[in-house]
Amino acid sequence: MLCLQFPCLLTLIPQYCVSSSNTTCVCHSAELVGAMRPCVYSACNITEALRLQKFQQDSCGVKNDNSRKSYLFRQTWTIIALSVFFVGLRCIARLRLGAGMGIDDWAMVAALNSYIITTAFALMALKNNFGQHTYYLTTRELTESLKVS
Repeated sequence: MLCLQFPCLLTLIPQYCVSSSNTTCVCHSAELVGAMRPCVYSACNITEALRLQKFQQDSCGVKNDNSRKSYLFRQTWTIIALSVFFVGLRCIARLRLGAGMGIDDWAMVAALNSYIITTAFALMALKNNFGQHTYYLTTRELTESLKVS
């Protein structure tokens, strides 16, 4: 049973917006959203709640924002490149000066390796379309992304 069929959802819209055809009110009323939230949480499972959120976004003309995915992808690779560059530069400078690698230098290299491994998992999640609204993900994409998170 779709959670839209629960009475509390059907009674809240007329209470706050007079009619469900009043899309301006239904789409922009913070009071309605606040009143619907506990009803949705109690009446819907997570899949139904996400479908309801997607339905609301589609009905109100909110476009799917995939730009976060490409932004996160570029940002992640930029930070990895800068990290490798600066840690490498530090190690080269220490060796050329004859100072050798101290414990702090080895700690930086270990931290960089740990960061790269962690970031690889984030990139795998991005590959599975993480970085866009959860309700646009298929069950398989969501499952795969959560596995690598």
